[in-house]
Amino acid sequence: MQRTFHRWRLLFAASSAFGAGSVCHAGPDPSGDALSNPPPLAQQVSMDLNRAWAVATPLFGTTLYVQLRFDQRLRAPSEAAAAPNNLAWTARAATGFVEFDLDDNAATGQAARQNAMSPPFTFSPLGIDGWFDLTVESTTPGLGLFVLPNGWPGGAGGPIAVESELRYCYRSIVALVDLSGVPGAMFDLFQPPQFTAIIGNPLNMTDALNTAGFVGYIPSPGGAALFLVAAGAIARRRR
Repeated sequence: MQRTFHRWRLLFAASSAFGAGSVCHAGPDPSGDALSNPPPLAQQVSMDLNRAWAVATPLFGTTLYVQLRFDQRLRAPSEAAAAPNNLAWTARAATGFVEFDLDDNAATGQAARQNAMSPPFTFSPLGIDGWFDLTVESTTPGLGLFVLPNGWPGGAGGPIAVESELRYCYRSIVALVDLSGVPGAMFDLFQPPQFTAIIGNPLNMTDALNTAGFVGYIPSPGGAALFLVAAGAIARRRR
């Protein structure tokens, strides 16, 4: 599975460099804007998000690649859960939510979670229709959850939850979400949905994106070829 994520990173980098579709990202989010941790983590580093990407391919089903990058080295929540007395690991156990306005309609969906802490977090005007939940990794190591409380906009009714691969890689979190089995799931090439994120550790949230990002796409023949390689690796792993 590590090769699958590596191939998606190469696909993301190639599409950015050679124009294989519009690859947009949220950020960069300013460094040094994270909130301080309250006790018992007051002496520990705060998780500071500095960039976020969401890239999708509408070919051969719908697959979503999400990457979050931090200023600090990370620990997986499941690692911290296994060592509850290690406060340094707990502080670095990056967790939270990446939230999507799938229908680009602020009047539908729910308020972004960061709004409950605004200020100091930036107020988000998005109407959240779905989100990627990192918090479940503490009990299901290596897995995240993509949640659609009312199904996909324009598709069948919900709720729907899709387990997805999740990796903590030094200062990055990388997720690969296969939505091909979700009724109606398809990103709009001409009106890409926006997303935001709120991130922290298992005890408190410390940072949120200041600016909403747009889901990018990799629709070109070259991008499709690389996508097939990644999709094939996923299929082999599931056998």
